[in-house]
Amino acid sequence: MLRSSSNIIHAIDFLVQQRPIDTEAIAIEASHIPCEGQSHVEDIWRHICSHLSPALVDEIDRIAFQRALNQVAVPFLEKSSTAWWRLYEKDDRSFTMLLDGNIYKTLQRGHHNKVSIPAGGARKVALPGAYLANTRWTPGACLKDSVFSGANLSRSNFSQGNLLGADMEGANLKFSILTEALLERVNLTGVDLTHADLQRARLVGAILSKAVLKNTNLTGSYPVMANFTQANLEGACFDDSKLFSSDFERATLAQATFVDADARSTNFCDANLERVDLNGVQFQCANLSRAYLVEAKLIGANLKSSRFINADLTRADLRGAHMKGANFSGSILNGARINRSALEEVSFDDSNTKGMIISL
Repeated sequence: MLRSSSNIIHAIDFLVQQRPIDTEAIAIEASHIPCEGQSHVEDIWRHICSHLSPALVDEIDRIAFQRALNQVAVPFLEKSSTAWWRLYEKDDRSFTMLLDGNIYKTLQRGHHNKVSIPAGGARKVALPGAYLANTRWTPGACLKDSVFSGANLSRSNFSQGNLLGADMEGANLKFSILTEALLERVNLTGVDLTHADLQRARLVGAILSKAVLKNTNLTGSYPVMANFTQANLEGACFDDSKLFSSDFERATLAQATFVDADARSTNFCDANLERVDLNGVQFQCANLSRAYLVEAKLIGANLKSSRFINADLTRADLRGAHMKGANFSGSILNGARINRSALEEVSFDDSNTKGMIISL
């Protein structure tokens, strides 16, 4: 039964005067949502804070939350130096977010929600499994070390957000916007980033193993030392990106583009690079052993000291590529196009060069 905020505050006034203070009784009162609406919850908690020590307030808040766990379907709790964030499933159509014990915002399913992070940021936001599709976070929001694992964040906007060290494993980020976002050391294992926009995003040390990034835009991004093993990157765009020392082993990259990308010392062993556009890419010291590069474009690419051992480069275009010290031992180069000058600089031991087209 809903009660008025004045009625709740009156009850709390009585309880704080009793000795010893009954924190559980106060928590019971504080856990009621007043009939006046969400804004009055803040008044109630402000009243509690003005009458009791921080230690007692913290204890009351903890008890109130534990009571709430038994009353709602999908709760979460994460304590940080700045705030407690919680999410409750309100009904089939909406969610309620609580900040510092106060109802902060109701998020409607299927609607465009806007979440403004309070001054100073909100570190370690914990929203595992939450439904937050179409949510627009404050540009530049600080969400360091947050937990969004398994959450539905499709079509959400994290533009310029700070998600350093966040856990987003298994999250749905289809069509999401993460332009210029700080995603260093973020756990993106198994996430779905289909058609997402990660232009100029910083992904240093990010884990994207088994992630889906089909037709994802990573133009100008910075996934240095990132883990893309077994990821699906069909049609993804890495043009002008810096991804040296990243791992793409057994990844699927058919028809992806890496034009003018810096991919030095990367690992593409056993990767599917069919019809990939690698024109002008920096591939020095890269490992593409056993990679599938059928009809790949490597025009003007820098392949110095790179390894294509047992790779399939059928009908690949390597005209104008710099290949000094590259190793193509055991590779298939049927119908591949290559400059004559490059033949003197490359090892083709045991390679199948039948039908290779040699240009001047």
